[in-house]
Amino acid sequence: MRYEIVFEGEIRSSDLTPVPPAEIEEWVHRITVELMNLGAGTPSIGASTGDGTVTIRVMVDNPDADLAHGIGASQIRAACHAAGLATPGWKVHWVRIYVDPGSEVLVPDDASALATTNA
Repeated sequence: MRYEIVFEGEIRSSDLTPVPPAEIEEWVHRITVELMNLGAGTPSIGASTGDGTVTIRVMVDNPDADLAHGIGASQIRAACHAAGLATPGWKVHWVRIYVDPGSEVLVPDDASALATTNA
């Protein structure tokens, strides 16, 4: 199964003040590069330079939603850390982290898996 792991948050300085738009763009670029370096599945990042909000998504193939969440969350957190957001002076204030239930895709091995029987 494939799950989409989503982190939503705000990029803030250590005193929680807004970050200038140019710096947000740089963080988004760095996080994207790091997700690619980590081999994260189909990474996607959206950000608003106006308010500093950021949404990071990765796809994880795993039969277990909990394990998929752990893998995706680790990739996102590692990418943010490598990009410098876990260093003194900068942080991401996460406001929502979830496994997108709409992203679960089940692909049967053959058509017989779709058959129903009436007893």
